[in-house]
Amino acid sequence: MKSFFLQRQGEIFAFLNYWLTEVFPDILIVIDHYHLIQDANQRLNKARLIEQEIINQQRAKKGFGRMEIAGNLLRKAREHLSEKRKEKEYLEIFLTRYSRLKIWYIYAKKD
Repeated sequence: MKSFFLQRQGEIFAFLNYWLTEVFPDILIVIDHYHLIQDANQRLNKARLIEQEIINQQRAKKGFGRMEIAGNLLRKAREHLSEKRKEKEYLEIFLTRYSRLKIWYIYAKKD
């Protein structure tokens, strides 16, 4: 049941938005910063898993084993990355290699 709602999240939100504005025409819908960031991080993680699956399908065709795209660097904002452990440098290399994830990272970490 949960996956049903997750797959149709946009449709459900659009319906609720329409219904609320019809029933309460002067309603003000407020979305707080925390939930926007939470949603962006969840979408970033989904994009990471999709990218990982695409790569693993390509690797399987060539006879290579599975690999994981580590999400630990993606969970941190750029200003919280360690210079000592070269996390900023690794993140730049990572986002250059997986350019589709770069868009989601920028979206998720923007203030």
